[in-house]
Amino acid sequence: MHMALGLPVMLVGVRFSRPKKMKEYMGYVQNLEDGVLGHCDNNYVDSKDMAVDVVMLSLRTARGLDLRSFGEAFGGSLVLSLCEAYRQYVESGHVVCLDEQGSTITADELSSLLSNED
Repeated sequence: MHMALGLPVMLVGVRFSRPKKMKEYMGYVQNLEDGVLGHCDNNYVDSKDMAVDVVMLSLRTARGLDLRSFGEAFGGSLVLSLCEAYRQYVESGHVVCLDEQGSTITADELSSLLSNED
């Protein structure tokens, strides 16, 4: 999914557009980073929409997705679901998981961590 000014998106059955002006778009992105839910073009953007945007935008940055902050904003169960969904990509090497010290977490370590959460 590509993010662009004014790009209409269909998420969870709701169509909405991101702000068309750069200043408004920058505010929208800042709200995403801050975990603030809001409205966009008079179409309500719910927490599921926001979570998808946060994941997709974060994975396009060098910093990546901070699972601790994401969990605080959207809940631990969503973090577990997300880790389960990305497990195959960790195994294939397409997604790299890092611990808080910046060391790589292997697919086996990730599986172990996920099984301990059950």
